[in-house]
Amino acid sequence: MRISKYIFLSIILLWRVTTHTYAYSIHKIGSENGLSNNNVVSIAQDRDGFIWICTKDGLNRFDANTFKVFKKSDIDNDGLSSNVLNYVYADKFDDIIWVATEKNGVDAYNYRTNTYKHYRHDHTGANPNTIIADGVTQISSDSKGNIWFATYWGGLDYFDKETETFHHYNQSNIKGLGSNYNWTIFVENDETIYAGHVNDGFSIINKKTKTAINFKHDPKNPSSLCDNTVTYIFKDSQNNIWIGTRNGLTLFDPLTYQIKNFKNDPENPFSLSSNYVKSILQTNDYKLWIGTDGGGVNILDLSTFSKDKNPKGVCFEHIGASLTSEGLSSLSVQTLFQDNFGNIWLGGYGGGINFVPNIESIFKKISYLPYVGNTNSLADKNVYGMCVDSEDKVWVANSLGGIEIYDKERKIKSIEKISNQGDQWSAS
Repeated sequence: MRISKYIFLSIILLWRVTTHTYAYSIHKIGSENGLSNNNVVSIAQDRDGFIWICTKDGLNRFDANTFKVFKKSDIDNDGLSSNVLNYVYADKFDDIIWVATEKNGVDAYNYRTNTYKHYRHDHTGANPNTIIADGVTQISSDSKGNIWFATYWGGLDYFDKETETFHHYNQSNIKGLGSNYNWTIFVENDETIYAGHVNDGFSIINKKTKTAINFKHDPKNPSSLCDNTVTYIFKDSQNNIWIGTRNGLTLFDPLTYQIKNFKNDPENPFSLSSNYVKSILQTNDYKLWIGTDGGGVNILDLSTFSKDKNPKGVCFEHIGASLTSEGLSSLSVQTLFQDNFGNIWLGGYGGGINFVPNIESIFKKISYLPYVGNTNSLADKNVYGMCVDSEDKVWVANSLGGIEIYDKERKIKSIEKISNQGDQWSAS
């Protein structure tokens, strides 16, 4: 390889990197910062702006500096019913945080009065006005602020806050409902409710007629639902219904019932990174974020997306795990949330919280992180100079590590030896 002498003389201290991937600066927050547990399953924001983080060992309130942890009280009833939690929902009308537990019903915490109400199923049958089951998987609400609960084995429950009465929606009174076992719920409007089932696809419930239509995976029909385990249901600003499953992402047209599926293709680097979809979010800049278990985050630009396009030609951007600020703390993304300030919060198993501030960095950071698999690491901690050649490649004088050449953020060559041959330099 031959290069001109001047290239070593044009040294700059900083350079802006343009890249085809999304350059986010990700802050990692975990138990070392005060979080009660690094297994994060749900995130919400209350009307005062505080962030609430639901974990498998307690509830946390974050004020941007410190955590306040809420747990079950062994002394009295003034605390959570359980520390093993599934979901947190911030009431849009009242100063209430609704907390779904794995086996102990629902807690309603009034953060203004610091008081709790506990809702448990009456197994004796003496009181029919109780929640249908104690295993609650997700919480939502209608336009009037009344609360919907998805339960693991009892169907769905509708809670009228004014009368404090529960209305049960399950296979005993909803004709066509696919199952009583549910992972997720989506309230499209006051009349139409989507239920994502544990093993039986998803159902669309008409609250007025008390009927439902069930959709399942058919192994003989590639245009059917990806999988019968439905983990998340989301409606974007273009009225597309996105359904996350254990084996891919489904795009559902509620008018025609047409289905298109997106799956991981090992030979296509722009396909879905993992088929196990756990959470879906549309951000303020019209990006669809898809959280997966085992594949990090996938990002789809809705401003250029067309549902008429072949799913195999749709490109997803990816954010994987990395020790640097450019990656997540874990490939598990169980929950996604965007706060009132446009910041994005991600939580998953083992990784705590990943926080993406609503200010995109104009710089791409390249660090000395020589762990196995990181082919883009600098060769040495010390950098004595940098320059950009005529092809916009960045050359880094990397102390004893020699010279590293980067194409955007990707290292394309390492030079360990340079020799002078007359008026030319040779590098190898």
